[in-house]
Amino acid sequence: MPENIVDGRHIEILPSGFAVIRGDCGAGSWVYHLGRLDYDRGMLDRIVPLLHKDMAVLDIGAFIGSHSFEYLKHASCVVSFEPNPSAFSCLSHNCQAAVKINMALGDKVTNRYWTRIIPNYGASYLSDDPSPDCLVVPVRPLDSFQLPPRIGYVKIDAEGEEVAILRGGRETFIRHRPTMCVEVNGAALRRTGTSPEELISTLHSYGYNTEPIWPGCDKEDQYDLIATHEEPPR
Repeated sequence: MPENIVDGRHIEILPSGFAVIRGDCGAGSWVYHLGRLDYDRGMLDRIVPLLHKDMAVLDIGAFIGSHSFEYLKHASCVVSFEPNPSAFSCLSHNCQAAVKINMALGDKVTNRYWTRIIPNYGASYLSDDPSPDCLVVPVRPLDSFQLPPRIGYVKIDAEGEEVAILRGGRETFIRHRPTMCVEVNGAALRRTGTSPEELISTLHSYGYNTEPIWPGCDKEDQYDLIATHEEPPR
């Protein structure tokens, strides 16, 4: 049966006050044990200097809101996209000031199947083939949304859908030229028929320079990169 985002059966409110997906062994486990949503301080401390109060931020693949929660402290507006209903419920509880959109992003308007990976819910992914426990989720290109002005920073962590998201947001990225933090997950990208090389070449074609978030981490099959535009925002 699809997850119900109203009755909260899949959601647990921790003593810290934050919401997690019940039984999650990934981000939810870190939040549970540390008692804080911003558990990934190393990465967040690398990103915070890129933010300022007069910019809007897009968190694409927001999950339960670990990054959105931090972005809200440093930006004028945070728009958080998350297709998983249970994760979206947690996001809504944890990041009430964010603009939250329960939808996946891609390069066209369609519906796809959200395939859940249990117990590591953050590794769940979109598929064109139904599985016994999948959910149907709507997909739209980023360029089809009415977005706030002055988008200065974008995070994309979408389990292999990064290239499709970049294609569907081409006009947004070229117009606003935001700094971006993008996950490069080789296995997930290959599952969707793309590759780390195609992801990076797409960013380069939009006028971006790229570098691994930590020196040398690009030797691994999964890492994060920082993309900065060659020209300042318009």
